[in-house]
Amino acid sequence: MKRFPDEFFEQMYRLHGWEYKPGTSQRTPQAGKLVNKYIYDQLAPGVREEMERLNPKNEKGNRSHKHRQHLTDGTGLTALDRQISTVTTLMRISENREHFEELFNRAYPPRQARLPLVLDVDYA
Repeated sequence: MKRFPDEFFEQMYRLHGWEYKPGTSQRTPQAGKLVNKYIYDQLAPGVREEMERLNPKNEKGNRSHKHRQHLTDGTGLTALDRQISTVTTLMRISENREHFEELFNRAYPPRQARLPLVLDVDYA
């Protein structure tokens, strides 16, 4: 079943100034990187890493399945659909790529890396 609507890619291509060819499933390699950044990286922490572990690249650099095939029917696919819909809306209302980035970063502020808590306590 198709998870990413055509409009998602139409808008992505529009914002990047790429030629969009309706009816084809071939995408520029940059599209996959953007899907990871705007969609999969925004799901719960560790989800993308687990999907990559379950669906490794072969010797040609391709994957046997789509990442979404490793999400659960309930929670995982619901979160994916919601993220795709939200990002599509942000792209639709954006005038250009920079405007989209601004809106996206407001909606999804960069996650702060969690560093281990280290206390240097001197009980002298």
